[in-house]
Amino acid sequence: MNYFFLIHAFLDSCPHFFVQYTGVIHRIFEDFVGKTCTFQNYRSSISYGVIHDIKLGVKYLLTLTSVSYRKRVFSLNKKVQISESIELGILLALSGGFMDAYSYIGRGEVFANAQTGNMLLLGVHLSEGDIPAAIRYLCPVLAFTFGIALSDIVRNIGKGGHLHWRQISVIAEAVILAIVSFLPQSHNLLANSLTSLACGIQVETFRKIHGNGIATTMCIGNLRSGTQNIYTFFQTKKRDALEKGLLYYGIILCFICGAIIGNQCIKYLHERAILVSSALLLLSFIMMFITRDEA
Repeated sequence: MNYFFLIHAFLDSCPHFFVQYTGVIHRIFEDFVGKTCTFQNYRSSISYGVIHDIKLGVKYLLTLTSVSYRKRVFSLNKKVQISESIELGILLALSGGFMDAYSYIGRGEVFANAQTGNMLLLGVHLSEGDIPAAIRYLCPVLAFTFGIALSDIVRNIGKGGHLHWRQISVIAEAVILAIVSFLPQSHNLLANSLTSLACGIQVETFRKIHGNGIATTMCIGNLRSGTQNIYTFFQTKKRDALEKGLLYYGIILCFICGAIIGNQCIKYLHERAILVSSALLLLSFIMMFITRDEA
C-alpha cells in the first residue's frame, strides 16, 4: 500500500482549522517526494514492500521536523512588516538625530539619546559636588531607562489589539514630543526627561532593519557593525557584507541629517521645533499599516 496517497488524502480532508497549515505541509510533502522518489513513480513503491515505505515515512517525518527546512519553507509565506523596512528606519533615524540636537542645542546641553554622555557629565558634576547640575543629567538617564521598560510593557499587553504594539509605542512617542514642544525653558529638566523617555521607547521598539540589529537613536553600535561588515567584505568579497555595512553607515548618515535639520529648525521654531520630530513619528505610525511580501 502506498502511504503517500494516504497522506495526500489526509491533507485534503483536514478541517477548516488546519487550512492555513495545510498548504505549507503540502509544499513540504511534494518537495520531499520530488527529491526522494525521482528514481521511481508512486506505484512502483509497492515492490519495495512495507519496510521500504516505512523508511520513506521516517525520512518524511525527519524532513518535517528539520528546523532549517521549516524555516526555508515557512519563509515562502512570511510577511515582512514595514517596522523593519529601510524606509521606516530612515524616518526613525532622522527623528533620532533631531531629538538629540533639540535637547542639546535647545534645552541646556543635555543629550536625549547619548546616555553615555549624560552619565559622563553626571559623574563629572558629582565629583565637583554640583548636585543640581548632576540631577540635570541623572533624570534623562532614568527616563530613558523607563522608556525601555515601558516599550516592553506595551509589547506584552498590546498583543491581539487593533493596533500593532509598535504602532502604540510610536504614537505614544509622538504625543510625548508634542507635549515637550509646549514646555518653556524654565522646565528644561522635564522637557529633557520626556524627550529621553521617548528615545528609550524608540530604541527598544525598533531594533532591526531587514533583520539586522540597528539602532535609530544612537550611532556607536551602528559604527562598529558597519565597519566590521565593510572589513568582512574586503576580506571575503561577500556582497551581503558590503550591503549590510552600507546599510549601517546609511542609518548613521540619516541620524546626522536629522541633527542638521534639527539645528536649523531650532533657530526658527525654538521650543516648537520638536514638533518636526513628532511629525516624522506620526508619518512612521501611518507607514506601519503597510505590509508587503518578502522579496
